[in-house]
Amino acid sequence: MVLTTQGKNLIRDLIDADLSQGELGTDNSAPSETDTGLGTPIAATIKSLTTATTDKQISMEYTLDSVTGNGNTYTEFENQVAGGGINRVTFAGIAKNSAMELNVVTVLFIK
Repeated sequence: MVLTTQGKNLIRDLIDADLSQGELGTDNSAPSETDTGLGTPIAATIKSLTTATTDKQISMEYTLDSVTGNGNTYTEFENQVAGGGINRVTFAGIAKNSAMELNVVTVLFIK
């Protein structure tokens, strides 16, 4: 079976329609397919996503402003739909303070 470009774009649109927000956390354990969310989420960092779609892909942009979530060292991020997180990524710690804004861009390719 081959999933057509039209089918891939339909899947893209279904995911895009349900995307709602992103969130940062402070756990640095390795991501796993069985994760149900962030290891240590920081509720103050839940923010809306801005999305854009192109052929077979979705770009999701998350921004944490300079006045929110200060004093934490962030090491994980997820994009969320109404039912929970759809991905989890870990990275080297970023110590957040009021002199910075964090911006995370995730691109999902439907192959």
